Parts: sequence; structure tokens; C-alpha cells
Amino acid sequence: MLDCIGLYTICSKMCCALKNESDAFGGVNMIFAGDFAQLPLAVSPYTLYTHNIDSVIHTTYSHTQQQAAIGKALWHQFTTEQLEPS
Repeated sequence: MLDCIGLYTICSKMCCALKNESDAFGGVNMIFAGDFAQLPLAVSPYTLYTHNIDSVIHTTYSHTQQQAAIGKALWHQFTTEQLEPS
């Protein structure tokens, strides 16, 4: 499973590697596959579906909370497609 900070980290590393920090994931289209309706992570308080993290950054947030908020905002930008067997 992926949490908000993990999503932020992937985006940040791709932006640095591709030298394009103005676009999410360095301007590369991303495909994530899996069961996103699974139970939340037991080891992270920053799950993608949590209501404890807002997708808006506040100046009172710690560095970790800011990363989680950016990850949550990235998650909200995704479009979802569901593949059905034919």
C-alpha cells in the first residue's frame, strides 16, 4: 500500500531526476494499479483516504505534515479508470 508521504516521495524523486519541478511526477504520466479500497495502512497515520490530512498546506504544519498534504493533493488529481473483463 502507498500512503500520502510515499506518493509525495515518488513525485519528488521523479521531479528531481527529470529536472522538471513545475509538473507533478516530472511531467510523466503515471499508472498506479491495485485495490485502492483496501484497509488503511497500520503503520502510517497518513493514508490516502484519511480525513486527518487536508490537501491544503498550512504554515502551522510540520515538514512531514506538509509532505503528507502534498501527497494527498497529488492523490486527488488522479483520474480513475476501472477495467472490466470482456
